[in-house]
Amino acid sequence: MKYSCLLYALLLWGTVSFCHAQPHLTTKPLIIQGQLTHCTESYLILAFENEYGITEMDTIPVDSTGRFYLKTFKVAAPTLANIQKHATQINDLFVAPGYELTITGDATNYKTLLASKKITGKGAESNRFQLLVDSILYARNDTIGWYDKQEADLLAYVADFKKLRDSLAGKVFNHKSVNDPYLEYFGKVVRTNNKLAGLYFLMVHTEIRNLDYHQTQAFIKQHFDTTILNNLFVPEYMLSPMYTNWLMSAQYLSHSERLEKLQHPDAKLSKYYKLDKILNTYKDPIKQLVLYRQLTSQIGKCKTFEDTKDFKNKMAVYLEAVQNPVYAQQLDTRLAERTAELVRTQIGKPAPAFTLPSNTGKTWSLSDFKGKVVYMDLWASWCGPCRAETPALKALYSKYKNNDSLAIISISVSDGKKEWEKALAEDKPEWLQLLDADNVVGKTYVARFIPQFVLIDKQGNMVSNSAPVPSKAEELEQLLAQELAK
Repeated sequence: MKYSCLLYALLLWGTVSFCHAQPHLTTKPLIIQGQLTHCTESYLILAFENEYGITEMDTIPVDSTGRFYLKTFKVAAPTLANIQKHATQINDLFVAPGYELTITGDATNYKTLLASKKITGKGAESNRFQLLVDSILYARNDTIGWYDKQEADLLAYVADFKKLRDSLAGKVFNHKSVNDPYLEYFGKVVRTNNKLAGLYFLMVHTEIRNLDYHQTQAFIKQHFDTTILNNLFVPEYMLSPMYTNWLMSAQYLSHSERLEKLQHPDAKLSKYYKLDKILNTYKDPIKQLVLYRQLTSQIGKCKTFEDTKDFKNKMAVYLEAVQNPVYAQQLDTRLAERTAELVRTQIGKPAPAFTLPSNTGKTWSLSDFKGKVVYMDLWASWCGPCRAETPALKALYSKYKNNDSLAIISISVSDGKKEWEKALAEDKPEWLQLLDADNVVGKTYVARFIPQFVLIDKQGNMVSNSAPVPSKAEELEQLLAQELAK
């Protein structure tokens, strides 16, 4: 289930990648334009990573006919990007200064856009690779995700993943281009990605299938190139988003921690195991990037002002290892932002106000519930763990639905209206349902990961911004009882 909600963290790292040893930065603009029929969004988000691996975004306005146009100087070097908002998604897009991409397609839903999108203009040559991949995968219509496959099928998937993409890379990138100055460069990106992707899939499989220490080690050594496995800190690998984002920033660390626990089940691991792993075994340049990302994650875990004040003391040894001044400045900025977030949701302070539409067409504000305890569920239709809480939330509502002192509210954050309504039709909740399509409430209540449950007292003040989930019924009902008795 945890893989289904990783999407919510996409803009923290995303599938986009910054690229090591990039061609010279330029001041030429990137132009993205076109038309997406049946697009219900008024704007889309272009997300990419700059030359330091830090996520940047730009907004693409969309008119009522689905036409859009963006001219931006933010993309200073070639990189991968995503264009997204709700179900409208164009992923793994090659962008670069001087590219002038025209994109068309049917945005009725994710699959129709995947099948119909076309890309023309300067930069279309490089983007032909992902279009070919998407068309083949759409035609195959494999309904079983790779993470759900049994061992034999997973190994076949890994082999096919590399074979297909290597073949298509040969067709797209094995020639000189007079119109696309970054064709050769993006060819290197794709081939590096293909070289390393298998390791990510295999590591995830050992975790999902709960293989023991010896089984895990044997499985990966048997099915992946050990010469690569024994030398993962190669600067040229920084080209690959699979390497920088999915493998070295995430799965490799989780895999190493899991192996340590399996090998020494009675030992107590440091809660900073991943930071120690980066500090002691990683090598630059990936060390600097991943250290920055892990420290950013630690800032996000600060729950109180005391946590933010103590952060620099507790993290001193790791902060000293951050040699890149850009990362050091970003960490200072993020710590200040986290402090401000805690101010907004501080226990005992007024809960941030909101006004949102319900599924019945009526508009509701937080102030409408003054005098009641409010239990608020921040979720999304695409979030598996969120919807897994629905049965327990139904049981909670059934128990308290006649209690006028308690209001249960579900707010769908960063969700499309059609997807939200479809989920409601499937799950059939009886309590109040609100839509936060632009994620305003999600940002205000700092919902970095969902589901997130919020508890507000009868005076409209914050009790908890991370209240117990419904499935922890005993813990939750104790807290509700305390607030209802006041």
